[in-house]
Amino acid sequence: MELAVRHSGTRALIGGGTVLRIDQVDRLAERGARLVVAPDTRPPLIAHAAARGLHPIPGFATATEAFAALDAGAQALKLFPATTYGPGHIKSLRAVLPPVPVFAVGGITPANLADYLLAGCDGAGLGGELYRPGQDAARTAQLVLRSDRGYEIEASLDFRHSGKPVWDIEADTVEGPLTLSAGSNVLHLDGVCVSGTTDSEYDGEYASLYRRFAELIAGGESDVDVRPFRLVADAFLIGTRRVDEPLFNPS
Repeated sequence: MELAVRHSGTRALIGGGTVLRIDQVDRLAERGARLVVAPDTRPPLIAHAAARGLHPIPGFATATEAFAALDAGAQALKLFPATTYGPGHIKSLRAVLPPVPVFAVGGITPANLADYLLAGCDGAGLGGELYRPGQDAARTAQLVLRSDRGYEIEASLDFRHSGKPVWDIEADTVEGPLTLSAGSNVLHLDGVCVSGTTDSEYDGEYASLYRRFAELIAGGESDVDVRPFRLVADAFLIGTRRVDEPLFNPS
């Protein structure tokens, strides 16, 4: 932890959990930590951490626990375990909670994260879904996403890979397996190369894209779709901004 604080302490809130005792808060403070993560609401512990200038994030499940934590000095909360209560729980609590950061922790995965964010969470805490003891480094960088229609997308990032960079996309189609490889330069369908050169002839990623850039620059042309920029401009030039009184005054 001291190493992390020394290298990244000015750019990130670094701390520890699971914190259950006041002496653990003191040990974190002595090591330069600023974040105190607890699984439950313990007002004396929260107050002690706040008094030492740390940022306690206690776990809560009910409105009673949430307000007890805030009264003790917490400036952020974590719904724990989140999947026990579900996104609907945080949506209902948001109706009475002041505008403080709330994080979903416990059982959060790439598949259900969006549900909690849409329900009112400001972020989430992931542990076991990112790393388990003894887990291979290549598996640590493997993501599996699923669309609302049930399509599964898997990304495997091996940071230990050496040699020629590899970037492949594979998909199952009605006409057989589809593979886009060599920096999107080669397309295989059901084992047959239908577009591009062979991998051995590949000499650069996005070669055709870069050639197109060169053609546009040489001709003084542009292929930019300006419609998204117009929407942004309309939001600033035509839209109106209204500031309401805060629902909660921290002081």
